[in-house]
Amino acid sequence: MMWSMWPSDVRRGERFFPCSLVSPIINAAVTTRAWPLPEPLDGVKLARIHTVATASRHSTTISGPSALRQLALAAARSATRVLDLPNKHQVNDETVRWGTTHKTNHHDVVTDLDRAVEIHLREFLHGRLPTSQIFGEEFGQHSPTGSPALEPRPDHAVVWLIDPIDGTSNLAHGLDTYSISIAAVIDDQVLAGVVVAPAMGLEFSADTESGTAWVNDSKLRVRRPCPQRLQDYNLVTSFPAAEILQARPPTPQTALEIFGQAVCQFSTVRRMVSGALELCLAAQGVFDLVIGVDTKPWDIAAAQLILQCAGGHYRPGWFSPADSGPAHRAPCYLGLSPGRDPAAASEVFERILRLPR
Repeated sequence: MMWSMWPSDVRRGERFFPCSLVSPIINAAVTTRAWPLPEPLDGVKLARIHTVATASRHSTTISGPSALRQLALAAARSATRVLDLPNKHQVNDETVRWGTTHKTNHHDVVTDLDRAVEIHLREFLHGRLPTSQIFGEEFGQHSPTGSPALEPRPDHAVVWLIDPIDGTSNLAHGLDTYSISIAAVIDDQVLAGVVVAPAMGLEFSADTESGTAWVNDSKLRVRRPCPQRLQDYNLVTSFPAAEILQARPPTPQTALEIFGQAVCQFSTVRRMVSGALELCLAAQGVFDLVIGVDTKPWDIAAAQLILQCAGGHYRPGWFSPADSGPAHRAPCYLGLSPGRDPAAASEVFERILRLPR
């Protein structure tokens, strides 16, 4: 769904959204909030990290990524008020009231909360940075110029990649493992990323200006040392998904064989169903390895930057050797916690990439 216009009926302390885009439940929820109107972000120079000064032929470093990180953090923190769910026990009641539906299939869950959070993030970010482009999971593209939001623009505008709730199924089933993910991209480079897990009390962030990953305003530290043996590594992955198991033979059988290989090779194989949180927890050393398949840019753009700034390894994967591009656009990835052996899951990962599509 494409987002083509912004609500014109906006008053101090209230928001009104078109009923054609969201349910009356969301309209009722957002109009009862007294959110302040966004103020323009002044004094922040937003451009490429390195800009060539043609006249002097010198490379000039321009500030910006750290300010983008702070803006994304402010947006995510503000959006947690839309959720307004203090603990997981109340989520079960909210599941019915907020409406849980499905998109492509019964595994692909979406709620009115997803849409409400994305609307709030769009208004927050666009209000403070009107020239930026926004691409979100639920409502698609908003661009002041009408150009594709995932393509670099000549004016080097900021592109926000938003996943309003990563791990919607977890939220809908009363689990705390869901997050808000926001990435700031310029010229196809992820410059800042934020992943906030409100129910877990965790705020992960990173930017290329500082080269540092943060958790709750402190530098991110690895909580668990690297296992000495590869067989003691733990792996978290959503592979194989139902779509792969329902594909034409021999893909389902091969996929199950690959999964069996991983189960036998590593200490534990887990499913978390939240790619952003998986990579952030890998940055902390909670998970040793993360394998993602059939992912979208908004799923992992922020988290892959956080992992790399924490000292971890992120390997993008493409189904065709002829395909390439920025890491956050790759459909598959192998993430490793800091200090882990990059070869640990390479065979399993390569077999996944070679699966018939």
